[in-house]
Amino acid sequence: MSRSDSAASSLGPPDDSSRIPPLDADSLLRLLDQLAEGLCIVDPGGRIIHWSSGAESITGYTAEQLTGRSCHHSPLCDTACGAGDLSACPILRALNAGTPSVARLFRHHQTGRTLVLEVQILPLLDSHGRGQGAVAFFRDTSATAELEMACGHLRALAETDPLTGLANRRHLDAAIQGQLDQLDHCPGYRFSVILADLDHFKQINDTWGHGIGDQVLQSFARALKAQCRPGDTVGRFGGEEFLIILPGVRLADALEIAERMRAITPLTAPPGLLALRPSASFGVAEARPTDTPGHLLRRVDAALYRAKRQGRQRVEPQSGEQSPPAA
Repeated sequence: MSRSDSAASSLGPPDDSSRIPPLDADSLLRLLDQLAEGLCIVDPGGRIIHWSSGAESITGYTAEQLTGRSCHHSPLCDTACGAGDLSACPILRALNAGTPSVARLFRHHQTGRTLVLEVQILPLLDSHGRGQGAVAFFRDTSATAELEMACGHLRALAETDPLTGLANRRHLDAAIQGQLDQLDHCPGYRFSVILADLDHFKQINDTWGHGIGDQVLQSFARALKAQCRPGDTVGRFGGEEFLIILPGVRLADALEIAERMRAITPLTAPPGLLALRPSASFGVAEARPTDTPGHLLRRVDAALYRAKRQGRQRVEPQSGEQSPPAA
């Protein structure tokens, strides 16, 4: 006998103790019931045949309440399912399509409080691809969703001017950098900025009071916003200065937009104070591939300064460009 044969003989028969033991359906369900995640199994018609202890814990609905009922009556479905709109049922959609799906669903606990559920639905198919039912795994992410909402609210507060509700300087700086990044990576991309400044704003405060001055700022902010597209960024740059960022807009078009803003400024007086007749000056610049945020802002600020120096209540382009014809 060779050394190898002797070694093999001494090892004896293979040890099967490390093999995974077979599990029947009941054993598998008992195992899955130990999961903190919810588990719902439906038959081909969408009738609930298993509702796990994890599902009970998450939703407050017991297996006794739901087993044997249509999945439309489960907290995984909303009122549209129960009203007969089968296309609104996430479980039947996955079952009929024969493909898995993942969704975040806003549903309700039995007590009425809102749940944010992350749900993964897997169709059960036979060897011929025919649907035999579906399995839905889900977990409660309400705490995470509340944290995300709180963070979003704090972020909005940190990036919003409290008086006008527009973007503040922090938001504007980030938006300009984002546009310059796009300019750097997308050949042919263009964007422009407008810097607007209310004329003689100190006189408004001195004559009418700071309360009226605040109303003028708010009204002017609304007027600027009304002249812009949903994707534009309008913000309070500081004091009585406002910056408008226009993605995809060339200088000539930005000048026209600024001219419209200039024309409507006298109409932004607070109600009952039409004699106030506010006016504003505007500088306009188009971004260049070599720009940094500082370069672009200095160029548009220089254009605004030129508008102020040449009489106010006018629009001036960046240096080297011609002004548009007077309206």
